[in-house]
Amino acid sequence: MATLQQVAFRAGCSLATASRVLNRKGPASDLMVRKVRRAAAELGYRPAGLAVGRLGRRPVVGVLIPSITNPVFASSLSSIQNRMLVAGHGVLIAQSNYDPAREADAVAALLNDRPTGLILTVCDPSTSEALLAKLPPTVLLHNLPTAQFQAAVTVDNRGAGREIATFLIGMGHRRILFLSGNFAASDRARLRYLGYLDAMAEPG
Repeated sequence: MATLQQVAFRAGCSLATASRVLNRKGPASDLMVRKVRRAAAELGYRPAGLAVGRLGRRPVVGVLIPSITNPVFASSLSSIQNRMLVAGHGVLIAQSNYDPAREADAVAALLNDRPTGLILTVCDPSTSEALLAKLPPTVLLHNLPTAQFQAAVTVDNRGAGREIATFLIGMGHRRILFLSGNFAASDRARLRYLGYLDAMAEPG
């Protein structure tokens, strides 16, 4: 079990600063908050007081999504909450706003509340720092599974991109423009683009 001293050393701050950040008591810069939370997540540190505070309360599951305003993720979140209600679990929600750096901080914040499990939609599981922390049982949502996180609920985004482009080609179109956001912020968009390229490269 990691100690507060180890967290402070890893974050490069004093013991008092690490304590203020993790217990959410007292001032600390945004940069230091990110450093301490990330250090705690990487070391698997949990404030002892949180365990006492959870006694007698129902377990919770942490959920990370890119944006609650996106109807796809809002629908997923609604289904998760309904299922967790039946199972007797609460739900903690965090948003990354499609920002890989903010994503790691959001997961670190979720871990401070000692969730029994996590459901995560990350920007890209192959590069996400959020997945480097010591995590409880975790399911990826809208991401492809990885060697470490094999439990995943997703769709074939590459196949979808290829199918749409193939349909347009079949309608006689040849100059087809692909519009997307930043690939670093969404592996789903990158996979759809690869599917588009697959279709455009096919003979005929």
